[in-house]
Amino acid sequence: VLTVFWRRYQRGLAIALLCTGVVGGGAGFLAGESGEKLQHRLPNGHDAAVMHHASYGDTAKALCALLVIMSIVYAAWVWRDKLGMGPASALGRFLSGTWVAVVLGVAVIGLSAAATTWVVLAGHSGAEAVWQKTWTTLPPAPAGGGEQG
Repeated sequence: VLTVFWRRYQRGLAIALLCTGVVGGGAGFLAGESGEKLQHRLPNGHDAAVMHHASYGDTAKALCALLVIMSIVYAAWVWRDKLGMGPASALGRFLSGTWVAVVLGVAVIGLSAAATTWVVLAGHSGAEAVWQKTWTTLPPAPAGGGEQG
Protein backbone atom coordinates (compact mmCIF):
# COMPACT_ATOMS: atom_id res chain seq x y z
CA VAL A 1 0.00 0.00 0.00
CA LEU A 2 2.84 2.39 0.84
CA THR A 3 4.58 1.61 -2.44
CA VAL A 4 1.45 2.44 -4.41
CA PHE A 5 0.44 5.62 -2.57
CA TRP A 6 3.65 7.15 -1.20
CA ARG A 7 5.05 8.48 -4.47
CA ARG A 8 7.96 10.31 -2.85
CA TYR A 9 9.60 7.04 -1.77
CA GLN A 10 8.13 4.79 -4.45
CA ARG A 11 11.44 3.71 -5.98
CA GLY A 12 12.93 2.50 -2.70
CA LEU A 13 9.66 0.96 -1.60
CA ALA A 14 9.37 -0.83 -4.95
CA ILE A 15 12.66 -2.58 -4.18
CA ALA A 16 11.30 -3.54 -0.74
CA LEU A 17 8.08 -4.77 -2.38
CA LEU A 18 10.09 -6.80 -4.87
CA CYS A 19 12.17 -8.41 -2.12
CA THR A 20 9.26 -9.15 0.21
CA GLY A 21 7.04 -10.27 -2.66
CA VAL A 22 9.62 -12.70 -4.00
CA VAL A 23 10.69 -14.00 -0.58
CA GLY A 24 7.18 -14.14 0.92
CA GLY A 25 5.51 -15.42 -2.21
CA GLY A 26 8.27 -17.96 -2.74
CA ALA A 27 8.00 -19.14 0.85
CA GLY A 28 4.23 -19.52 0.53
CA PHE A 29 4.66 -21.52 -2.67
CA LEU A 30 7.28 -23.79 -1.05
CA ALA A 31 5.04 -24.29 2.00
CA GLY A 32 2.28 -25.47 -0.34
CA GLU A 33 4.64 -27.88 -2.07
CA SER A 34 5.84 -29.36 1.24
CA GLY A 35 2.24 -29.63 2.46
CA GLU A 36 1.32 -31.68 -0.59
CA LYS A 37 4.19 -34.09 0.09
CA LEU A 38 3.16 -34.39 3.74
CA GLN A 39 -0.46 -35.04 2.76
CA HIS A 40 0.63 -38.05 0.69
CA ARG A 41 2.44 -39.46 3.75
CA LEU A 42 -0.50 -39.07 6.14
CA PRO A 43 -2.39 -42.25 6.91
CA ASN A 44 -5.63 -40.28 6.58
CA GLY A 45 -4.51 -37.77 3.94
CA HIS A 46 -7.95 -37.80 2.35
CA ASP A 47 -9.73 -36.88 5.59
CA ALA A 48 -12.22 -33.99 5.19
CA ALA A 49 -10.22 -31.64 7.46
CA VAL A 50 -6.99 -32.37 5.60
CA MET A 51 -8.68 -31.91 2.22
CA HIS A 52 -10.17 -28.60 3.41
CA HIS A 53 -6.70 -27.45 4.45
CA ALA A 54 -5.24 -28.65 1.14
CA SER A 55 -7.81 -26.68 -0.87
CA TYR A 56 -6.84 -23.49 0.97
CA GLY A 57 -3.20 -24.39 0.43
CA ASP A 58 -3.66 -24.88 -3.31
CA THR A 59 -5.28 -21.47 -3.66
CA ALA A 60 -2.63 -19.85 -1.44
CA LYS A 61 0.13 -21.44 -3.52
CA ALA A 62 -1.32 -20.06 -6.77
CA LEU A 63 -1.82 -16.60 -5.25
CA CYS A 64 1.75 -16.60 -3.93
CA ALA A 65 3.09 -17.47 -7.36
CA LEU A 66 1.04 -14.62 -8.87
CA LEU A 67 2.29 -12.27 -6.15
CA VAL A 68 5.89 -13.02 -7.10
CA ILE A 69 5.12 -12.20 -10.73
CA MET A 70 3.17 -9.06 -9.81
CA SER A 71 5.98 -7.83 -7.53
CA ILE A 72 8.43 -8.15 -10.41
CA VAL A 73 6.07 -6.40 -12.85
CA TYR A 74 5.31 -3.56 -10.43
CA ALA A 75 8.98 -2.95 -9.57
CA ALA A 76 9.85 -2.97 -13.29
CA TRP A 77 7.06 -0.45 -13.91
CA VAL A 78 8.33 1.86 -11.16
CA TRP A 79 11.89 1.64 -12.54
CA ARG A 80 10.78 1.67 -16.20
CA ASP A 81 12.87 4.74 -17.12
CA LYS A 82 16.05 3.04 -15.86
CA LEU A 83 15.10 -0.13 -17.76
CA GLY A 84 14.96 1.65 -21.11
CA MET A 85 11.21 2.25 -21.14
CA GLY A 86 11.36 6.04 -20.79
CA PRO A 87 8.87 8.52 -22.26
CA ALA A 88 10.81 8.68 -25.53
CA SER A 89 9.77 5.12 -26.45
CA ALA A 90 6.29 4.00 -27.48
CA LEU A 91 6.23 1.45 -24.65
CA GLY A 92 7.28 4.15 -22.19
CA ARG A 93 4.44 6.44 -23.32
CA PHE A 94 1.98 3.56 -22.99
CA LEU A 95 3.22 2.69 -19.49
CA SER A 96 3.02 6.34 -18.40
CA GLY A 97 -0.76 6.34 -18.67
CA THR A 98 -2.65 6.97 -15.44
CA TRP A 99 -4.80 3.89 -16.00
CA VAL A 100 -1.68 1.68 -16.01
CA ALA A 101 -0.72 3.01 -12.56
CA VAL A 102 -4.25 2.35 -11.28
CA VAL A 103 -4.45 -1.17 -12.70
CA LEU A 104 -1.00 -2.14 -11.40
CA GLY A 105 -1.68 -0.57 -7.99
CA VAL A 106 -4.99 -2.38 -7.59
CA ALA A 107 -3.41 -5.64 -8.77
CA VAL A 108 -0.44 -5.50 -6.37
CA ILE A 109 -2.57 -4.50 -3.37
CA GLY A 110 -5.31 -7.01 -4.25
CA LEU A 111 -2.90 -9.90 -4.75
CA SER A 112 -1.04 -9.05 -1.56
CA ALA A 113 -4.29 -9.04 0.42
CA ALA A 114 -5.60 -12.19 -1.24
CA ALA A 115 -2.34 -14.14 -0.78
CA THR A 116 -2.12 -13.08 2.86
CA THR A 117 -5.75 -14.04 3.49
CA TRP A 118 -5.41 -17.49 1.93
CA VAL A 119 -2.12 -18.21 3.70
CA VAL A 120 -3.81 -17.37 7.02
CA LEU A 121 -6.83 -19.51 6.12
CA ALA A 122 -4.58 -22.41 5.14
CA GLY A 123 -2.61 -22.09 8.36
CA HIS A 124 -5.74 -21.89 10.50
CA SER A 125 -7.40 -24.85 8.80
CA GLY A 126 -4.16 -26.82 9.15
CA ALA A 127 -4.01 -26.07 12.85
CA GLU A 128 -7.63 -27.16 13.22
CA ALA A 129 -6.92 -30.37 11.31
CA VAL A 130 -4.00 -31.16 13.61
CA TRP A 131 -5.51 -30.20 16.95
CA GLN A 132 -8.97 -31.65 16.37
CA LYS A 133 -7.71 -35.06 15.28
CA THR A 134 -5.85 -37.91 16.88
CA TRP A 135 -2.98 -38.70 14.55
CA THR A 136 -1.05 -41.90 14.29
CA THR A 137 2.67 -41.95 13.62
CA LEU A 138 3.65 -40.92 10.12
CA PRO A 139 5.17 -43.58 7.92
CA PRO A 140 8.88 -43.05 7.28
CA ALA A 141 9.88 -40.63 4.56
CA PRO A 142 10.83 -42.29 1.28
CA ALA A 143 14.52 -43.05 0.87
CA GLY A 144 16.42 -40.42 -1.08
CA GLY A 145 13.67 -37.80 -0.65
CA GLY A 146 11.73 -39.13 -3.65
CA GLU A 147 7.95 -39.25 -3.87
CA GLN A 148 5.94 -42.31 -3.00
CA GLY A 149 3.91 -43.64 -5.55
